[in-house]
Amino acid sequence: MTGGLQSDRFLNLTGQTRHPMNMLAATSAVSFYALRSTVYKSTQALYAQPTNLSSLSDGLVDSDALPDVDVIVPCFNEDPCTLSACLESIANQDYAGKLRVYVVDDGSANLDAVRPLYDAYTCAPRFNLITLPQNMGKRKAQITAISRSF
Repeated sequence: MTGGLQSDRFLNLTGQTRHPMNMLAATSAVSFYALRSTVYKSTQALYAQPTNLSSLSDGLVDSDALPDVDVIVPCFNEDPCTLSACLESIANQDYAGKLRVYVVDDGSANLDAVRPLYDAYTCAPRFNLITLPQNMGKRKAQITAISRSF
């Protein structure tokens, strides 16, 4: 052989001689990893797509098949603006199943400030307003709403 190289070997960048089968095995391993990685990422992207939620609101899903949901909102001396935003957010939910909301005022001192807000939601069929005569604590307010839900 001329030039000091044998036909089945070559010099790599570090000047060491390597056998072509080692390079073939390494290339195959990297190619296989790239293929598996691509399939994995594609599968993740496929299953991460959002579902078509409009079918729920279009009535295509039987609302009897969905579980009933009860939301309890215990309140004590809440800021009327904050409470309004909370109740508005709940009222705007488009859950196709049965949704009941229990707003429990736990003897708030600012009842006059939040009364117009309570009155606005008493007409809504999903909302139930419970006013406790005195502050009994969050746990008692929750228990009161739970007992009324049955």
